[in-house]
Amino acid sequence: MVECPYGNYASGMSTRVEVFVDECASDGGFAYDNTGLNAVSLRCFFSPDRAPTWITPHPGYWGEWGAQLSCRFPEVVVGYRLRVLAPRGTCKAAIDSYNSCQELQDKDDTAVTAIEVQCATREGVFTETLATNPIYDDPESDDTSGVWGPWALCSHGKAVVGIQV
Repeated sequence: MVECPYGNYASGMSTRVEVFVDECASDGGFAYDNTGLNAVSLRCFFSPDRAPTWITPHPGYWGEWGAQLSCRFPEVVVGYRLRVLAPRGTCKAAIDSYNSCQELQDKDDTAVTAIEVQCATREGVFTETLATNPIYDDPESDDTSGVWGPWALCSHGKAVVGIQV
């Protein structure tokens, strides 16, 4: 787990995302693995007279860093939830049983497709939800958005101070 500096709380986030790519090799083979979410960075903040710091447990390998989303001061992050695309099968099984690029892409596991974090006052009053843009959207398929999981919320009066992946 990577934690904010002592006395700081998470007050925002940024995500590193590889957007959906619909590419096949010129020979019709599978040329691209859609990885979706690659990294999450938390914004740690203490007071307006100090610059925020960012913590990132792992920088990821692919994609671009998106917008830095922040709760309004003095609000803090008190929870999150993930939108996840269900497993589509193993790569080995897909390679063994499919011949076309499109059939392989239909088996490409991407997992997390979006993140939302909940902001609240230090008294625990929910104020706003920050959301990433959809990470993985395939216009050719109805099975791209995934399903939102339950909220993981801190106990009343507590806030997020770290992240583990």
